[in-house]
Amino acid sequence: MSAQEFRHVPAAPSAGGIVLPAFRAQHAPRPGRVRVRFTSSGDAASGLPAIVVLGGVSADADVSGWWRAQAGPGLAVDSRRFRVIGMDFITGRGIEGAGCAHITTADQADVLAATLNALHVRRVHALIGASYGAMVALGFAARYPERLARLVVISGAHYAHPRAIALRSIQRRIIRLAREAGRCEEGVALARALALTAYREHAAFARFDGAPRRFEDGFGFPVEDYLEHKGNSHAARVGADDYLQLSESLDLHDVDPSGITTPATLIASDPDFLVPLTQMQELAERLRGPARLHVLRSPYGHDAFLKEDAKISSLLRDALDTECFA
Repeated sequence: MSAQEFRHVPAAPSAGGIVLPAFRAQHAPRPGRVRVRFTSSGDAASGLPAIVVLGGVSADADVSGWWRAQAGPGLAVDSRRFRVIGMDFITGRGIEGAGCAHITTADQADVLAATLNALHVRRVHALIGASYGAMVALGFAARYPERLARLVVISGAHYAHPRAIALRSIQRRIIRLAREAGRCEEGVALARALALTAYREHAAFARFDGAPRRFEDGFGFPVEDYLEHKGNSHAARVGADDYLQLSESLDLHDVDPSGITTPATLIASDPDFLVPLTQMQELAERLRGPARLHVLRSPYGHDAFLKEDAKISSLLRDALDTECFA
């Protein structure tokens, strides 16, 4: 289904979300029914300009929850000045009757367009995307250029870097092996633990430089406790199928920047294991519209947008308040 065709697909509103009765994902054998949850800090009657905020694969529609340092009254994404909209990402498992659906960032962009239709938002003041959300934002800008005034892309590029694909392919293999053994949740926990090792840089792990503990069968190290806790917490919230599908969606991502004309603010973290600075520089050079690239030097690597609160806030305020640049 093309973006032009999708503009006319009906969306049935429901409490806290919309229902798309015949949504067809790019790689699905047939259309299916999907329910999409969203949040909005106001309604069309408020007259406030709308801002959409999309986070990483573990984020959800509750923007002020996962990004509480940036979204809320008086913050950079100010809910007193803007109508702040968030959306859950869909997975193929959530599309009823579609068969084996493999979700792409273009699919997520189409779902966002339908969500905006249901909210009676024709055009947004800004679309802010971080990590996976940045990929979806780029896909939306390519497919629906008339629906946004500006784009803020944080730690996400126009294609998945092969090194990042290599890491995620190992994660998927871990989960599939665990599923064969009937240990899905443990597989997700291990995959997430492996992912965390790439989100931050060496300096951020220095706090775990403690003495190992001796056990009967070997030694345990402080950093293992952190990874185990984070992995188990994630596995309690995210199922194996959803993890696999969103991981694969990251690696299927591919957008041609030369087709994007929306003024864009790009924010890169350096170093970033998953989205290296050279990739963000390439994106800035290839965008057809005006673009500004800001580089954050941070030990938090790919997670800098969740940790460097003051720096991110300053950049967001500038991106949202400055007139679209030439």
